[in-house]
Amino acid sequence: MIDWTTAKWSRKHLELMARPYDDFKFFTLLSGSVRSGKTVTQIAKASAELIPQRADKGKILISGKSKETIYNNILLELMALYGKKNCDYNSTDGRLLINSQVLGTKQDAYIRIAGANKKGNEGAIWGDTFALWLADELTLHTEAFVNLAINRLSVPNSKIFATTNPADILHFIYTDWINNKEKEKIFEYLFFELTDNLNLPPEYIENVKNSYQGVYFQRMIQGLWVIAEGLVYPEFDKDKHIITPEEFSKNVADGLYKEYIGGVDWGYSAEMAAGVWGVTRSNDFHLATEFYKKGKLTADVIEWFKAQEKILGSKLNYIFCDSAEPDRIAEMALAGLNAYASEKEIAAGCNTVRTCFKKDNVKIGTICVNTQNELLTLRYPQKDEPGYGSETTFIGKDHACDGVLRYPIHTYRKEILGLKF
Repeated sequence: MIDWTTAKWSRKHLELMARPYDDFKFFTLLSGSVRSGKTVTQIAKASAELIPQRADKGKILISGKSKETIYNNILLELMALYGKKNCDYNSTDGRLLINSQVLGTKQDAYIRIAGANKKGNEGAIWGDTFALWLADELTLHTEAFVNLAINRLSVPNSKIFATTNPADILHFIYTDWINNKEKEKIFEYLFFELTDNLNLPPEYIENVKNSYQGVYFQRMIQGLWVIAEGLVYPEFDKDKHIITPEEFSKNVADGLYKEYIGGVDWGYSAEMAAGVWGVTRSNDFHLATEFYKKGKLTADVIEWFKAQEKILGSKLNYIFCDSAEPDRIAEMALAGLNAYASEKEIAAGCNTVRTCFKKDNVKIGTICVNTQNELLTLRYPQKDEPGYGSETTFIGKDHACDGVLRYPIHTYRKEILGLKF
């Protein structure tokens, strides 16, 4: 529990707590290093101003990883500030009532408590309408929960106040909000460092800093949004291994490519991923375009491959397909495409692709954003995760890394060129 009578506050924390509600944008995110005072500042702000001001406007939502973590991180402190006798918490229903007398409001504050880290958690708030949303550990929320919660903030002048530690640069909070200029008018990002927490002894700060290494140090101590360690394809350089549509078209016109090939990883509920490559006379691979969609049939990707052949003015000599579904390969062949089963060697295939990147033999189209995203995020399990030490177990989406990259490149080099790394 926090000793509120002796707590120290930095200028950054005090400025946040002193700023009037109406001076905040729709969405305010407190992010940065661990133990930087983000959560305690939000609790102080919420108890002194946010909850009393919004209690008469409608229901309030407090969300976090789970109801248990919300209780431990937020509610214990809130109830201590207001006095337990003024609070009625029902963990089963996920509901906290705060007496109107202690708030100075006309009616009691009705606060919905909801866990948000599991698929289907959003069902707890379906149909509700909120006047304020306080979120703890936002990066642990599912995207479905966040989207629904935003949709339920229909009371006039409703706002979001959230805390989080950084995650991956492709996390939807980073891509949709932090790194999205279109949201600047309604979103504010507030950054806190470990040294902003004046209540921490210097020796503790040093101990915490020494407890993290690599990407975890960057995220937890420096407060940076960075890609994970243990990438499957760390050799990929997004600034070097790229080719624009204009460059690819010029290469086609100049006759640089000796042939064109493709690859596909089947999917329906998950993404179906396919790509088209130009193979140069020196056996370099240039990815022209990608197909990356859910809910599509074999007929859809057949139509797409035929459209690409029409654009190129040439047949794809080989389309290397996921061998797990031979009936779909047969369907492609019957449609007139040169479809073949791919080599499925995972570790060897990954090594082939990595070596090609290291030797600058591969370029990815700038318009192939899904392939680039997978290359930047697909990783091996860390020490505390299932599958650690395996060369065939991955964390993250791998549809494009399989169907667009590994199947065509590895199979072409092994079966067509007879090359091995």
